[in-house]
Amino acid sequence: MTSTTHADNIYQVFTISSSLRFLSLKILPAIIASAILSGCITGKHADRAIDLSGEWRVRYDSTDIGLEEGWERVETGDWASTIVPDATALNSYDGIVWYSRDITRPEFKSNLALLFEAVDDNVQVFINGNLVGRHQGWGQQFWFDITDRLSSHHPNRLTIRLEDSDGPGGIIDAVWLRPYATEEDMASKFSKMTAHEGPAWAREGILYEVFVRDFSSSGDFQGLIDGLDGLKDLGVTILWLMPIHPIGKELRKGRLGSPYSIRDYYAVNPDFGTLDDFERLVMEVHHRDMRIILDMVPNHSAWDNTLLQEHPEWFSRDASGQIVAPNSDWTDVADFNYEQPGLQKYIRDMLNWWVREYDVDGFRIDVAELMPADFWAETRTSLKAADPDIFLLAEGSRPYLHVSGFDATYAFNTFNKFISLANGFSDVSAIHQTMKAEQGSYPQGSLRMRFLENHDQRRAAEVIASEQRLVAASVGIFLLPGLPMLYNGSELGLDHRLELFDRDPIQWDTGSEGYRSLLRELFALRKQYPALINGEYRPHDVAPNVLAYSRHHGNESVLVLVNFGEQKVNVELPTVANLIGELLLSTDGIIYLPDENLVILEPFSGAVLR
Repeated sequence: MTSTTHADNIYQVFTISSSLRFLSLKILPAIIASAILSGCITGKHADRAIDLSGEWRVRYDSTDIGLEEGWERVETGDWASTIVPDATALNSYDGIVWYSRDITRPEFKSNLALLFEAVDDNVQVFINGNLVGRHQGWGQQFWFDITDRLSSHHPNRLTIRLEDSDGPGGIIDAVWLRPYATEEDMASKFSKMTAHEGPAWAREGILYEVFVRDFSSSGDFQGLIDGLDGLKDLGVTILWLMPIHPIGKELRKGRLGSPYSIRDYYAVNPDFGTLDDFERLVMEVHHRDMRIILDMVPNHSAWDNTLLQEHPEWFSRDASGQIVAPNSDWTDVADFNYEQPGLQKYIRDMLNWWVREYDVDGFRIDVAELMPADFWAETRTSLKAADPDIFLLAEGSRPYLHVSGFDATYAFNTFNKFISLANGFSDVSAIHQTMKAEQGSYPQGSLRMRFLENHDQRRAAEVIASEQRLVAASVGIFLLPGLPMLYNGSELGLDHRLELFDRDPIQWDTGSEGYRSLLRELFALRKQYPALINGEYRPHDVAPNVLAYSRHHGNESVLVLVNFGEQKVNVELPTVANLIGELLLSTDGIIYLPDENLVILEPFSGAVLR
């Protein structure tokens, strides 16, 4: 993302402007894409679905007293009016906000679901003061059965407590009352589609995000070259370089500025070296059979990018005609207007230039959802013509990205769930429910990027209560279907979030070598066993607080067991086809008794068997 402040959130689908025209450029594409692509308005019984979009009540809860005071039950106090879909960004608010409206029980004889196309970030849902369910994560469709929750005698009060963890948030897409017969009826239209397959090297890879400025003491391309062998030893196969371009000076934040404020798309930051130095970095990466992708920022530019003088018509303007930032927080960048064909050609040509001239293997696209889906579909075709093996990662979570231009998206759904699970705030069933919901929401074969931290988040070791719990979360998340991703320094279990606008070199002599060894083992298993890359995910219920799932591919099966409880647990191995009972990995606190078909798991320990 643009990351112009530590509080910025990745997904600013709804942005701030005093101009309705500018607002429409950012909001309407998302709404239109939803209307065109959403599975909520198609399928069995869809013609009877009731759209709850429109006027709702809203109340801000900056001191988090709503639950204590019973806001889910009564509406005394200062409730205002808003329109859903909505984003709290429209009020420059970050934190907890409540939404409420009355609903009447429809005359459906079938089951009834309350379906959300997307929220940002986490919600608790109440009907008539009673908790219906919780959801964590951004951008993924989810639903609750409310068949027996609604009274037919009077209006029912639907109340939602929404917690936005960073930056703008809200109920950012449609909410529906939808009849259904079976759970299969609730699968989205996307789940019947097939995702872009992407190159095999990406699906089989381990992704590593690098902030060149802070990766090494020298803070340049040579410092990264010097670290390549260590990354390869860890199991890394793909390097994602945060933006390497010259940084804008006008309205700069901090001493060195945000790397997401681009002054020249065709150059590199002189602090990192020259284009020749970058070319050598690419060669050294490829020499080690690794790949390299660049973080590109095509939604906005620095204020002193020459494009503002050469093509001022390419930028968004407010009602007074002034060029504007994408929102009130990102003051160091100017927003592009993608209604301009010339801009689209410029960005497409620029991406192709980096592929053609410097042999990069792909791109991570910053705030991909703020740009038109059709632009990315056309850009993908153009890039694939230049290099059929190109890889495109969207900073976004919406399912449509997998059928527009992108090979992979951010899995914020599992990120949130594992952080919560590791800290004891949810149970293992939440992981299985999340994976099931993902399978019912995303195109078949969608590649999701799995992570516990990135440059926009606090360090996992900072927010997870102990190293033991971090180990448990890592075993659980990095063997899921998807593309594992580390942010530089993750492998040491560092609890220090790198400064974005100033030099803050990683201290490689600190942290946990034991955690690095665990990651090395996990990534080696993925390389050795195809089931951990291409295998189907199957959940198992073996014991309270024990996350158990297996991965299946052909005649190969791998079983993952992680105890997220605070008590030792004896686990009898579940019946898993083709499981031979060989222990592949165990953390501290594992006793395996193969003759008894038993694994003893100490708190926050994990085992992997095949």
